[in-house]
Amino acid sequence: MAKGFLDNVFDIIGKVTNVVMYAAGTLTGIAAAGVVHFAEVAVDKYSEFREKNKNVKLDSANAPILSRTKSLNDEIIEIEYRQIVDRRLSASDSEKLYSLYSTRNELKEEIRYNNELLMIEKMKTNQGKYDSIHINDLNTHILQFHVGQTVFGKKCRQCGMPMVLQWKQGMSTVSMSDFFWGCISFYGAGLRHNEPFLQSDMDLFTRVDRPEFAMKSQELAKIITLPGPQSNIVKRMNEVKQEKADTYLCPVHNEPMVVKEKRNAQGLLDQYFFSCPRWLPNGKGCSQIVKLKSPGQLASALETFYGRGIL
Repeated sequence: MAKGFLDNVFDIIGKVTNVVMYAAGTLTGIAAAGVVHFAEVAVDKYSEFREKNKNVKLDSANAPILSRTKSLNDEIIEIEYRQIVDRRLSASDSEKLYSLYSTRNELKEEIRYNNELLMIEKMKTNQGKYDSIHINDLNTHILQFHVGQTVFGKKCRQCGMPMVLQWKQGMSTVSMSDFFWGCISFYGAGLRHNEPFLQSDMDLFTRVDRPEFAMKSQELAKIITLPGPQSNIVKRMNEVKQEKADTYLCPVHNEPMVVKEKRNAQGLLDQYFFSCPRWLPNGKGCSQIVKLKSPGQLASALETFYGRGIL
């Protein structure tokens, strides 16, 4: 398995991040290593990559990987179903299942590798302004903007499954103390293992020229309560229902998640969510979902499909 492009960059600048979030080209923990130094080294390493891979189109590199992942998942689910029915697996099926799991993890790393390079390409070609933003109680919507998208490196200490950043339901604005890491097994086996979110040196290295990022969290929360903006958000979200978003990958199956609308929703921040394409409302499919329960998340979802968020 190839080592991640930015892992090499971290080695060079003497910084290794334990948790990395790839959300519309976002990294955590970079500012502590020195943003300017990071950008210079990353661009140099990207230039080296391009010298050896001049014809690679990074913006379409994930498509064949995701297609292969889907086929792998079809095989995995078939074997897992036999295990449920027969209450056991043959030696050959057990070996096959282990091999499929391993290959799926390798494909997940390939997605990570491509995303790393694509972020640097956007920096190098001036597709947006990239810099660090320090997260505090006044701009937590910026952190929420990135929640629900791919997370690498944060594993549950009890079961080894990935963990995702969460906060309590029904809060339009939150403080830093409201965030925590939740194990994804909560949606399946019901494991309620949470871990505190470390707030020290909370810096995101991301695209900083989004209009929403120039506002305070409370200001953005007020905007989406106004009839005009709320109506516009609902209209745009309804247009992309059932559409897949490559920036939101199921943490189990690593397939693009699908926009869904909740029945009997209690307001806009309870109305939409992303689900694994193998999710079924009867509870028999994959249980992984991402609730769009904040203005930041709605802005992120809209940007995924339209190239711009709420504003």
